[in-house]
Amino acid sequence: MFRDEWQHHPNGATSLSALHLIDAAPEPYVQLGEIAAGFELVYWTRKTFDEHFGAMASHIGSRGPHGPRYAGITVRTPTWQSLEQKAKTAGLPVQVDADRVLVALPRFDTLLEFKP
Repeated sequence: MFRDEWQHHPNGATSLSALHLIDAAPEPYVQLGEIAAGFELVYWTRKTFDEHFGAMASHIGSRGPHGPRYAGITVRTPTWQSLEQKAKTAGLPVQVDADRVLVALPRFDTLLEFKP
């Protein structure tokens, strides 16, 4: 997932810069080894995830009362602002903020955060 050739896409995405995890302990991930520069694992409680992603967090379900889970991906792209219309055309929930576009993928129980 973190190989350089996989972090550039014909749609304009230049990198995956974060994987957002809810209620996950960092220790198992640390054992996997060093993470590539420019990428981070972001650990949230459900409460802090909801606060950070606001109303769009409601599109991400809970996986049991104590179930850790991955919930979102941050994608870097210079065309981030164009994603609003593409998401609307696809019938996906979308929110535009000053510095990002959030798109929910309900079938995958995942949020995509597009940033410059």
